[in-house]
Amino acid sequence: MEENIIEMIDESMKIKEGEIIKGVVVKVTNSDILVDVGLKSEGIIPVSEFKRSAVPGQGDEVDVLLEKIEDDEGMVILSKEKAEIMHVWNTIYECHETGESVEGKIIKTVKGGFQVDLGGISAFLPGSQVDFQPVNAEDFLGTTHRFKILKLSEGRKNIVISRRAILEEDVEKKRKETLEKIEKDAVIEGKVKNITDYGAFIDLGGVDGLLHISDITWGRLSHTSEVLHIGDTVKVIVLECDKEKQRIALGMKQLTSHPWEDIDKKFEVGAVTKGKVVSITQYGAFVELKPGIEGLVHISEFTWTQKVRRPADFLSLGDTVEVKILNIDKEQQRMSLSIRALMENPWEGAVERHPVGSVVKGIVRKFTNYGAFIELKDGIEGLLHIKDISWTKRISHPSDELKTGQEIECKILSIDQEAHRLSVGLKQMSEDPLKKFVEEHAIGDIIPNATITRVLDKGLVVDVGVDGFIPYSQMQDPPKELQREYTIGDKITVRLIEINEEKRRLVFSQTEYEPAVEEKESVDSEEKDNS
Repeated sequence: MEENIIEMIDESMKIKEGEIIKGVVVKVTNSDILVDVGLKSEGIIPVSEFKRSAVPGQGDEVDVLLEKIEDDEGMVILSKEKAEIMHVWNTIYECHETGESVEGKIIKTVKGGFQVDLGGISAFLPGSQVDFQPVNAEDFLGTTHRFKILKLSEGRKNIVISRRAILEEDVEKKRKETLEKIEKDAVIEGKVKNITDYGAFIDLGGVDGLLHISDITWGRLSHTSEVLHIGDTVKVIVLECDKEKQRIALGMKQLTSHPWEDIDKKFEVGAVTKGKVVSITQYGAFVELKPGIEGLVHISEFTWTQKVRRPADFLSLGDTVEVKILNIDKEQQRMSLSIRALMENPWEGAVERHPVGSVVKGIVRKFTNYGAFIELKDGIEGLLHIKDISWTKRISHPSDELKTGQEIECKILSIDQEAHRLSVGLKQMSEDPLKKFVEEHAIGDIIPNATITRVLDKGLVVDVGVDGFIPYSQMQDPPKELQREYTIGDKITVRLIEINEEKRRLVFSQTEYEPAVEEKESVDSEEKDNS
């Protein structure tokens, strides 16, 4: 008996105030719990201190904080609540030292972040440490998470924690696991993380891979967003993998067969099908018949009649067009298509319908610097060259004489049915004034009332029903500057000294004319005197 008392006294002497000790519940009332901790008297703990745990029953063992071995009344002072707080602090210290995480509950927002309850101890969670991206505070209030302790000040009881650090650890763990299983040609699932003009970044589990826009589908894409959206789960194949640099190239289209592999089963030469215009160039338009299968409609295969200068004037991106397959080159993966092959060819029988010399009616459709294109009633276009508009007028541009949409009568000058070329003339609808002039005049004829139409440094251009030229050397007493002596519209008398029908050239002279005039005046004077 004495030995037991001595052991109890020795054991009690080992117990120090401020330590957490174990006790046994000896009695439970509505307001208090009597706990035996091995001292000469029991301690009383209010039931209210058991907020975070269930109220124990008689005989249960509990951890309590020994605040005082004996107060003024000889009672042992114990605290369950302080024991729990001290236990939490010990856990926090240990986790801070070892780098382990602690669990806590986000209870309210404070300036710059959140207040988190770590089992009775408050900690500060900065807003930047909640997630990788800014968050909505309402979504996190009342939620429980694991946190990393960033800063711990025991004296001030100041604790700064991070949820983001836990997420980063998880990502790094996943990244390592993902890198271990990623190999070239491996097929894996991932989630679309980001979309750019040149492709999409796929989260493979802590590691991002680039799915280039050219590897999404066999068909053409204007933008990645036409097929993929952020958050989509996709199956991809690893095309290239550099684990050291963490560069991973992915593909989607490679999981399906190449569309040209069985092209013979899908299309045949001569078939008529529909497609979408996916690209327009200077020489034609590419039409997609199926994803990854395109054909070229060359500019020459747009229409039989119109002279298409710019494919963009004839087709637009996205247009659905009906085409005929002209040729399939499986090895080169090329296909030739035609739009005009589905139209009636107006050039067939054109020579019989429009023989050279026949007169036709047409509509002025467009101009060039060298002429105008005239559309005949059957759709064929002919070129009216600027030199064939007028026999006499010097025309700078065809629009000086014609208007688009104007209907004119003209004559067929030439036709090449195979080359699809037709030329027409407007001046040929009337008699050539030069031919008429030559028939009515001979070298040496005197032409009165020639009208000056242009005054040049080298001579005068005159109108005698057709243009003629008086060289400076053929002028009577020419002034140094013809512009001071002669004016457009002046009438003069000239003698014809040269005709060149091939070059359509008439040359006149004043010097040849003047002596003849003097001789004629002398004869007239003698006849007058004799009379």
